Amino acid sequence: MTDRPNTRQASARFDSYGRLGISGVDRGPLVERVWGSSEYEWSRTVELRHVRLLRAALGCTTDSEMIEKIETMSIDEILEVISASEIPTTFFSWNSFD
Repeated sequence: MTDRPNTRQASARFDSYGRLGISGVDRGPLVERVWGSSEYEWSRTVELRHVRLLRAALGCTTDSEMIEKIETMSIDEILEVISASEIPTTFFSWNSFD
């Protein structure tokens, strides 16, 4: 294990079906301690019929405004809004075993 910093990144985009995908990557010593690997990736998918709920929960009026806002938030903030608003999502995660 090294003393390199922990990093977290998140992005959001719509797929061709209108679903919103929010994905993130965590790297660093904390990830190694928790998962035993150097990288943890996750994603949450918001179905088209629930996108308006997330848009409203974030106080946004357009999809592009919502994407921009999500990309300025921390991963924890994004997940808190989803949880507090009880917005259904599909979750996926992966971590490397190196």
